[in-house]
Formats: sequence, C-alpha cells, structure tokens
Amino acid sequence: MAETGATNLEMLCRSAKDSDRVALLPLTIRSVGDQCLLLRMDTGAMVRTSSLGAEAVRLLRKGNSIGRVKAVLGEKYGFRAENVDLTPLLHSLAVKDLIVKIGEEPLLSRLDPVWARKWRSASRALAARSIAFAIRYVPLSSLLPLLYEQRQERSPQMLARVEGNLGRAPGLRLPAADRRTVAQLNCDLLLRTHIDRLLVSTLPPRRLREWFEEYMTVEGGAGLEEAVRSGKRVVLCGFHTGSYSLLPFLLAAKGYPVTALIHAAKAEQQTAEQTVVRLAKAGLGHDLALAYGSLGVRALSRALDAGRPVLILPDAFVADAGHGVPVDFLGVNLRPSTGLEWLCRSREVEVFPVYLQTAPDGRYRLIIDQGISVQPDRPQDAITKRVYSVLEKVVASAPEQWLRWKDLDNMVSN
Repeated sequence: MAETGATNLEMLCRSAKDSDRVALLPLTIRSVGDQCLLLRMDTGAMVRTSSLGAEAVRLLRKGNSIGRVKAVLGEKYGFRAENVDLTPLLHSLAVKDLIVKIGEEPLLSRLDPVWARKWRSASRALAARSIAFAIRYVPLSSLLPLLYEQRQERSPQMLARVEGNLGRAPGLRLPAADRRTVAQLNCDLLLRTHIDRLLVSTLPPRRLREWFEEYMTVEGGAGLEEAVRSGKRVVLCGFHTGSYSLLPFLLAAKGYPVTALIHAAKAEQQTAEQTVVRLAKAGLGHDLALAYGSLGVRALSRALDAGRPVLILPDAFVADAGHGVPVDFLGVNLRPSTGLEWLCRSREVEVFPVYLQTAPDGRYRLIIDQGISVQPDRPQDAITKRVYSVLEKVVASAPEQWLRWKDLDNMVSN
C-alpha cells in the first residue's frame, strides 16, 4: 500500500467526491446469514458488511461513481442520496487492501500479476486442507506452536492505528519508544484470536477437552463460587483481553453455569451453538446458554432473576452505541453502553470482573477478580465506573493484552 497511515486513510475516504470512481481488486461476495463477506481470495483479506454494503460494492465494480451509487441506493430504499454514507465501507475496504485507487488517488503502490495472485490463492486452499488435517491428528504440543507462529504480515494500517491510539491514552504513561512494540504484540494477539475460534469450533471433542484442561487455568474464583452457592444474582463482566471469545466456553468448561451475551451474525450463532454441543460431548460446558444481540440483554435479565450467572462484555461498545454517563479511562472519557447498569437496576447483584490473558508460555489464564456488591439504591452509573476502574488497572498492567486499542479513537466521548 502507498505510504498512507491509518488516520490519513480514513481522511482520504471521507474526502472522496461524488464524481470519483473506485477501482477495486477482484473479490468474491458471499452471503452468510443476514451478512455478506467480501473476500480477496489471494490473501484471504475479508470485510464483513450488510446486504446494502454488498450491493454498493457491486455497483462500484460496474464503474459507477460514488454519487451514482448513492443515488441508486437512495432511490431503491427510499432515502435521500446525501444521507447515504459510503465512508465506513470504503475505509473497511481500504484497510484490507481491497481498493486500488479512489478517483486519481492510488491506495496500492504495487499490484502483483494475476498468475501470482492465483498461485497464492491455490496455496492458501492447500494450506487450509493441511491445517484441517493437523487439527484432527497432530498432537497439541506441536500443533499450537505451528498455528500461532507469526506468518501473516501485520497490516501496516492496523499497526499504525493501534500505535496511535496507545498515544491517545495519557494515563497509560507508555513511552513513545515502546508503543510500536506493544502495538505489534497487540496485533499478533488479535490474529491469534481468529486461530482460537477455529480451534474451538473444529477440534474433535477429546482434543477440545485436552486443550481446555491442559492449556487454560483459572486464578481466583472463591468469591464467585460462594456467591453462586448462596443464590446471589451474579453478573460476570468480561473484558476484551486475550482470546476473549473463549470466555463463555471456558467458564462453562470449568464448571460455572452461565448465560452469555454474544454479538454474532446468524451463521456465527449456528457455529456457537454447535460449539456448545461439542463442549457437552467432550464432558465440558454442560450448563451453558447463549443469548444474542440487543434482545439478548432481556434474556440475561430473565436468567439473572432465575438465579443463573450471566456474562456480558461492557467494553464492547463505541461512542455511537453508548448512551451511558462518560467514564474516565486512562486519561480519556469513554461513553459506555448502559447494558450493565440496566441489568443491575433495582436489584441486589454481585458483579465479578473476569478476563483472559495470554501467559508468556502461550497458555491462557482465566482471572476472576473480587466481587463488587451492587445495592439497588446506588447511582445507576456507579457500577460501570467501578468496573472500568478495574479494566483500567488490567490494561495499564498489560496494555498489549487489550484488543480494543484499535477502536479507542471511536470510543472516546466528544
């Protein structure tokens, strides 16, 4: 890609004129439930979008200008063309190196010939089959280092974005000279989460049990066990650290009954439900329920009143989605979601921060922090502030572990 930082890249997409045309690399559009995936087959780069976004890409590929795409979509779906904002879509495509140029502005400085791209695509297909075989039969002690070994080149845009956001948090007190190293570790860990999702959805039950029992340990938890035994309402607050998507499965595998809120497209929901079944077959996670989307918070409320611990990740929201009172986080103000406050409203609740961290030897530690008692007469935003103060300490002690750095600039409350 041309020498364009993450911030400049976003500015370029925002400054695109209606008369500009967008030159895209060859890509495949696949429907997955109510979402669409835009795939660059030679590198595996992928952008998830809505059916509306996929339709915009189809129109751009036909040589329509940005303004013409807005007009067509506006006419078809009943809104004004000037209210159609293609900037987020263009930025996502640009970050994944799917745009050659916008107007006369080049985004890719060099494009490999067709034969080279096709060779890489065939190589990836062969590698995928090899990985599938390895997941079933290669011992975990050999498989995991092989999968986790850094082969994929870090995205320069993502690296620059994380490094820049590390500098936006004055309370972190991270020297500028160390930001690049922390950003590299953070990007590597983000890639690792995708591998872990593949493992949890594909390992045979026996090997899945071996992975959970030998490579993941629990620290703390005595307070949680006592709260569950005594019948208290328990809310588990997970953080986006380590391989955070494993949290509900690992909690269930370690014997905690839990109803977990996750955000996933319909196809991913099916995969998640299949994973619950696989855990049960492996003798793990026999008391795990999953809730999805905005309506899932109500399912959590019902579970909480029925005496089941519930899991929510309160650091998942950006400013546009958050409606809560701003909280201080490492020297900046974030506007979090009100989901946690809504769950705790008018209830006596015990809140336990829980998070995963990647240990130096590559294994995972599930850490269960001390409980925070919530009384019905407390101010509504008090529990959010206390949970974010715990998150602040966790991130300050190991900033490379928190996988929300890439979004911090969008989470800041203006």
